[in-house]
Amino acid sequence: MNLQPRERKLVAVAVIAVVLFAGFYFIAPLWSRQSGGNDLERVQKELRRQKELIAATKQMQNQTGALQAKLADDERRLIAPGDLNKASAELQGWVVQLATAHQLDIIRSEFLPAAPLGGLYVRIPVQFEFNGQMTQLGQFFDALLKDEKIVALEDMQINSTGAKDKRVRCVVVVTTLMPKVN
Repeated sequence: MNLQPRERKLVAVAVIAVVLFAGFYFIAPLWSRQSGGNDLERVQKELRRQKELIAATKQMQNQTGALQAKLADDERRLIAPGDLNKASAELQGWVVQLATAHQLDIIRSEFLPAAPLGGLYVRIPVQFEFNGQMTQLGQFFDALLKDEKIVALEDMQINSTGAKDKRVRCVVVVTTLMPKVN
């Protein structure tokens, strides 16, 4: 069979087209499998990352729940929300009762102005002047800080007269917090 030059060109073009078609038909799926492998690895990494985020979210939710429970418990130990004058009087009464139990003489007490603390709380300070023995004073402060109310001691001054009975005079500001009334 003798092919003319024109027919040879057509056959050559047809053979090249068949080879190219066969090459794309068999090679393209292999190539996409390889790049699909990279996609699979990427998807697996993303899935692992999402699982870690879900686990971290659960851990954060548990921590948030624990912190909210602790906050509710701590707020229970604050002065009940209400009138500032009643809150100062409640703090004063509680400190006087504790001082009397520790045999301290209360010389005077003075309400100091309340001040907002952040957006949620009000700082309630009361100044006291006590007279007693140093050991009694130490026991009183220890009981004051460990009792059911949350308080802080500010601006403490202790003076001794040098008397034989070892009595000291103490001026201290006791503060607590009260949730703001909306």
